[in-house]
Amino acid sequence: MSPAYRARAEFGAVGEPPATVLHGAGQDAQSFADYSALFADQKTEPALYMAYLGLRGLRTERLDKLAQELETFARPHTALQLGLSMTHDGQPEKHYEHEVAAGEHDAALDQLCAFLVSLRRQIYVRIGYEANGPWNGYVPETYVAAFRHVARKLRAAVPGVAIVWCIEGGFLDNYHPYDPGDEWADWWSIDLFSTVHLQTAPKFLHEAAARRKPVMIGECTPRRVGVESGMESWSQWFAPFFALIRDHGVIKAFCYINWNWAGYPQWHDWGNARIQDHPAVLRAFREEMRSPLYVHLTKER
Repeated sequence: MSPAYRARAEFGAVGEPPATVLHGAGQDAQSFADYSALFADQKTEPALYMAYLGLRGLRTERLDKLAQELETFARPHTALQLGLSMTHDGQPEKHYEHEVAAGEHDAALDQLCAFLVSLRRQIYVRIGYEANGPWNGYVPETYVAAFRHVARKLRAAVPGVAIVWCIEGGFLDNYHPYDPGDEWADWWSIDLFSTVHLQTAPKFLHEAAARRKPVMIGECTPRRVGVESGMESWSQWFAPFFALIRDHGVIKAFCYINWNWAGYPQWHDWGNARIQDHPAVLRAFREEMRSPLYVHLTKER
């Protein structure tokens, strides 16, 4: 029997599912495909496809590649959860949200809007995701101005788009300066990686509930825990992660990153998060996804 869970909040936000939590995954095409295959037999494949784009230097080829990925690895009714960057990952000195706010990237924005419309999918856009992460270099004043500018353009051009404000869970003492304002964000989002994040996240969740914003866990992975210790790994990260979702009715979506992070030099010490690489973790995860709390690709929404 699945553990009990708190009833979901209902705020009537754009793209908000009724009484359930959207199940998603990423953060590249092959990982999404491999992850989805783990749940195909029990019909609990992810309903959200997580991807990333940057506004600076946005090229038709990159958009075509994303469209091809969706066509190949997702289905027509799979929603897109898009992280839209205004910086260079890991090089905060290259942030350019001030240029976005000034309209210098409007041609790219217009191209992006036309592309999103062409997909004919539900779209969630995390504008300048992990706003408070120091690796991004965003300045609060220009970040807020850029967020509002992008949100205004998206809402005018992309019917039904959900605008998502996303912070990083490790810096909860510094996220309010990046708040774009209630009228500009349909959802709030938090990225959760470490076990400490799971303990401190309720502060953000309680505020989101008070502000009547559904919460998306935009990215999550068991950083420096991984899966290779089996049920010890499950107890250390996965169990408290799913308990967090179950205990907080404001959470309405999550996207899991099913990567072996050790294969990437910049994240070499994050461990292996591929749930298929330990049978006990895979069994427990599959069982969790059977709960009626979650909405999947093959369930009606």
